[in-house]
Amino acid sequence: GVILYVSKGENPQALIPDVIGMTKEEAKDILNNAGFNVISVIEGETFEENSNEMDKIFSQTPIRETLYDKSLEIIIKISKGIKVPDVITMTKEEAVTKLGELGFVVKISPDSDTDGIVKIQIPEADTYLNHGSTVTIEVLEEVVVEEEEEEEEQE
Repeated sequence: GVILYVSKGENPQALIPDVIGMTKEEAKDILNNAGFNVISVIEGETFEENSNEMDKIFSQTPIRETLYDKSLEIIIKISKGIKVPDVITMTKEEAVTKLGELGFVVKISPDSDTDGIVKIQIPEADTYLNHGSTVTIEVLEEVVVEEEEEEEEQE
């Protein structure tokens, strides 16, 4: 008798590789090589507790080592980093507190003893940085001017 071995083709399932901490390109390559081609990338705004590195994957669904159908979607979330707030016109204390709460290191120019209002920030608001990045603020010292009563001009 003749025995026929019929191939059922490629295994429709595979184990999902771990792509946490990779860039989008690295993750896609690894997932593609494992046989997964339906990949959705979500850029996540970084939340307070999320100090994940910018442009790196911090979440994947399903998680690694899951046996998963290759035709199904895999979702990876990429950290956009932490958005720098607008601290211009805040007092130095307000700005330092706000930036510190977000995880930034604050550098004060001209020096940390200067009190006053923030007039310049580097980088500007709405820039994305990694947790622990430095934001420089330039503080304009408030010079208290004795306000003199304006003399009304008599015509």
